[in-house]
Formats: sequence, C-alpha cells, structure tokens
Amino acid sequence: MSIPIHWRLSFSAATSAVPQPQKAERSLSEHPPEPSRARETRAEAPAATKRGMFAGLNLGAGRSRPDAQAFSRVKVATREAGMAPAAEQRGGRDELAQAVDGFARAWSDAARMRTANLPVLEHQKQALGRAGAALEAARPGGTRELLSALRHDPATGRAMAGLEGTERAVQLVAGMERERQAQLDPNVRAERTVATWHKLEQEHGRLRGFEHEEARAQVEARMKALAGAIKRDPQMESVMRARSRELGIERGSKLDRLTEEKNVERAINRSVTRERDLGMER
Repeated sequence: MSIPIHWRLSFSAATSAVPQPQKAERSLSEHPPEPSRARETRAEAPAATKRGMFAGLNLGAGRSRPDAQAFSRVKVATREAGMAPAAEQRGGRDELAQAVDGFARAWSDAARMRTANLPVLEHQKQALGRAGAALEAARPGGTRELLSALRHDPATGRAMAGLEGTERAVQLVAGMERERQAQLDPNVRAERTVATWHKLEQEHGRLRGFEHEEARAQVEARMKALAGAIKRDPQMESVMRARSRELGIERGSKLDRLTEEKNVERAINRSVTRERDLGMER
C-alpha cells in the first residue's frame, strides 16, 4: 500500500519536529495543551533531516503486539459516545489505541531511516501505509491529527521519541485530542497558516532561475493550496485581517492582498504571481 502524498509531506515535517531522545530518560513531563490565543505560533516547517535523532532508541522491532486490554485506560470521545454501550465504547478506545501504537511503530521505523539520511525501504513504506489505513479506520482524520500533533505539540513529539508500547499510545492519543481542540480555534489556525505562508514565500524566493523551475512550481502549488484553504475558512481569514500586524502580515503584501480579495479564484491565482518587472517577491 502506497503512502498518500499529503502523508509524505506531513511525515517529513513531523520527523523534523520530533526531539532527540535522551539516553537516560524514559518518561515525560506532561506538556500543557495549547488552545490559547497567546500561544507561540507553530507552523508546518519544510523537511529538515538531522542525523542521530533516534540514535540508540529502541524502536521496538520484534516486540509482540499488546493485547486489547492493555489500552483500556485510553479515553477518547466518540461521535456517538452518549448512545453506545459502555463495552462498545471501550472497544472503540482499544481499537484506536492499538491503531495508534501500530502507526507509531511503523512511523518510528521509517523516521529512523530518514534521520540517518537513508532511503525509506519499500517494505517500510508499505507498513506505514497499512498502519495509516488502520488508524483512519479507527478514527477518520486520525493520521492528519497525529502528524500535526507531532509538528505542533512538543509533548507528543517527546512521547513518540522517548516512550514505547502502551505508555506511548496513551500519550499520543492525548496529543491527538489536544490537537483536535487546537484546530477548532481560528486564532490557532491563523497563526499556523501565516507562519507556513511566510516559510513558503522564503523558500519560493530562494528558487530563482530556470534550474529551479520544477522545485519552484512545487512550492507554488503548495502556496495555491494554502491560499484556497484560507479562502475556504472565513473565520480564520477574519482573524488574519483583524490581527494582521500582530501576525506579521505586511500591508500590501501578497498575503494581505489575498485576505482582502473577495473573488476566491482570483485570489488563488494571484497568490503566487511573480513580480518580474520589479525583480522581487513579496
């Protein structure tokens, strides 16, 4: 099973966000949730491989799968929790926790290759694809939530790098819940989106010349996709306009013009228009 493209992009960003595990540490200090407006802006960062991120870390190869009862203490809200019998609710939590544990094993195996600057092997890609499908079956959208939590929530990253088995699954599911709540806040979405846009603009500005045409086109495609996401989220766009100075949106910049443009299609098409005559990118 192949890995969807949006998983691969998120995987690269999440890999770079997971911290270096300490050899003498096997436990975590809990990191507070981050739903507040005053939180430090976190954004999707370009993939940046680092050697030794998982050096010495036991990734759990060869361990037997934990049984379902081992995950019974994981508490996850379900859409029909109020109507489902208690046993069914427990079964759903167990299924999610086991799916998260399986994804964590496959993710760590592939991440170890990436951080060692080695290609991810085909069987590892297939294992990650299967694990992602199982996680999606247990919780639709769960793969995106977990990968986003790995990028934005330090406690989730520490859990992925420093824990294993049941304990890791518990912390990862908790991180997914924090991430789900954070994404409901338009201020959080605005902060992350602006930071991501600025990074893409910087990357786009570095890719000048015909020799970078292909890479530049890929960045432009991501900028257009982000522009579309902005226009489809009126709450977030309103926050971006209201907090433009605080968020670092310069007056007259492309992002400023994007949020002010009423025509969605025109806004998206103009989001990556290069100002060749001026020889600059804004």
